[in-house]
Amino acid sequence: MFNAVRYFEQTVLALLRRRCGVLLVRSRHQVHTVRLATGEYYAFGLAIAQVAKKHSPIIEIAVLESPGSSQNMSNVNNHTVDMALGSDR
Repeated sequence: MFNAVRYFEQTVLALLRRRCGVLLVRSRHQVHTVRLATGEYYAFGLAIAQVAKKHSPIIEIAVLESPGSSQNMSNVNNHTVDMALGSDR
């Protein structure tokens, strides 16, 4: 049976491994913090963080405001943040 919470955890941890270039040891006792840049999607980022906190105790989402999508992508590229929300408008 599909477990959405487990899938979420695995996806975020995989993104962190790829993005940060480090091997994260998967442990139910270690909390992994993900820095999420949001720009105009700040409220959506907060909602993602709340869902993660409720359903995935090993992942904490730190929601960071930014000037917008282009800055978010720059921050992802220079490893200032781990993930970002944005648009290509």
